[in-house]
Amino acid sequence: PPPPEAVLRPLREAARRPGVRLEIKGPVAALHYRAAPSAGAACLAAAEAARAAVPDLVVQPGKMVVEVKPAAASKGRALARMMRMAPFAGRRPVAIGDDATDEDAMAAAMALGGIGVKVGEGPSRAGFRLADPARLRAWLAAQLAALRAGPPPAPAGD
Repeated sequence: PPPPEAVLRPLREAARRPGVRLEIKGPVAALHYRAAPSAGAACLAAAEAARAAVPDLVVQPGKMVVEVKPAAASKGRALARMMRMAPFAGRRPVAIGDDATDEDAMAAAMALGGIGVKVGEGPSRAGFRLADPARLRAWLAAQLAALRAGPPPAPAGD
């Protein structure tokens, strides 16, 4: 379910600023202010007001975004749940991110036998790092080509 109205009210007010966008992802609400960098402090204040409205919420700042979410919610927990579902069970998860809000997913992917890839600079728990989105696109293209080629043939026997 989406966050309660008491949480959304201050976030909607902040989203009235030009260049600020409110995104609701299930129980998580995020204020994006990439198009209005000067609105960062106001977005953080709105997120803190939203957090104070309901117990057990946390504020997670990121790159030009601030999230308000239940303390128990994380991208890592969501990934772990997904990996138990039929389409994903038994597969190797790959989590790619460029922000602090992606760290839980990258750590979960690695804990589940997959890989975490950090794009860009900054601290990270990811096992791999790519310098920028262009390098990510090249890596993804190489992975896709390898998948399309299929497994290498078995060695010929004598």
